[in-house]
Amino acid sequence: MTLSNEARQHLERYLEEMRSSMRDCENDGAAEIEQDIRDHVEAELGERASAASVDDLDEVLTRLGTPRQWVLAGTAPQTVTVRGLGGIEEWMAYASIALLLLGFVLPPLILVSWLLARWALARLEQRGEHLGAGRWLFYAPLAAISMAVALLLLLWPFGALAELGTLAARNRGAAGSDHFPPAITLVVTFGGLSLYWAILGVLAALSERVVRFVFHPFAGRFRPRLAWRWSGIAATAALCAAVLFVVNR
Repeated sequence: MTLSNEARQHLERYLEEMRSSMRDCENDGAAEIEQDIRDHVEAELGERASAASVDDLDEVLTRLGTPRQWVLAGTAPQTVTVRGLGGIEEWMAYASIALLLLGFVLPPLILVSWLLARWALARLEQRGEHLGAGRWLFYAPLAAISMAVALLLLLWPFGALAELGTLAARNRGAAGSDHFPPAITLVVTFGGLSLYWAILGVLAALSERVVRFVFHPFAGRFRPRLAWRWSGIAATAALCAAVLFVVNR
């Protein structure tokens, strides 16, 4: 079986996450399960004439299930925990939500809320516990903070770029309507944002582990190729804006 470099890295990440989830199992069958996974991938993709892409491999792994589900195969039935929240983790979940709400008054508490939710979730994942609906007690603060970080990363240069567009319009003597700014302002703002997004996409593609860490547990399916595609689209948009800027001088 031949895998592309990206597909091989994807398979190793899947296997590493599986091994990590099984470290606390009493009956650690990670080696046998890893061999079963490799055999299954070989059976599915081994007869291809060309190297299997990451998309081909992802289809196979998706059918197999998430890496953490294998803890059920490697743990004795009496040691698998499928339950709602309880104990200290439950209190940590409620505390993280309370701190998130208080963070609207004292913003530093938002960071404390995120850290507390991540810590509690990591404790539960390390033990291989399956929370069911209880996971949303952690996901609520994590989702709110992840969305805020994503919006901040995407839009923080908007004000400066809009001001730059306004200056460009003044220099050219362009005038807008009562409800819309001059076209050149929109072109400069949109082009600047697109260029920034293209650079952000490259950084995300080169920093996969950082992206997964910051946006865990929502970035489990993040792949560098998605960031490269985003960067390519944004760069094309920036180029179009640059052409419009030059043509309309």
